[in-house]
Amino acid sequence: MTMRAIQLCIHDVFPFQDGVRVYARCCEEAISVGDHFDLVYELLGHLRINPVGADFTVVSLKAYGKTLDSISPGLTAEVVLVGKADRPLKDGDILGTKAHYKRSPRDKPGFDTRRTNQDNRGTPGAP
Repeated sequence: MTMRAIQLCIHDVFPFQDGVRVYARCCEEAISVGDHFDLVYELLGHLRINPVGADFTVVSLKAYGKTLDSISPGLTAEVVLVGKADRPLKDGDILGTKAHYKRSPRDKPGFDTRRTNQDNRGTPGAP
């Protein structure tokens, strides 16, 4: 099981019978063939929303016309994944791991992301 903070930012999705081929950008840490993802979520600004379970394993990585064993952060590649998720993947999804899905206070339901009066100190007309 992967214990690293691996993430893939998905740009294009092409499902097939046993999995999915995606064009995705590697985030956080390098991703290697054999790595496992168990979570899919979306980003709304910097907020992680709508997390659902997944069970994907990386079986192939291709970039710049070459088959690779791993990709570094910042690199976009064709990634073939075998497995499934609790909902279909779509452009803009993030594949990650539950072990490193850290919730910030902004991820909690009901958190008001609008500026508070304290944030507005020094602004003319602010209380």
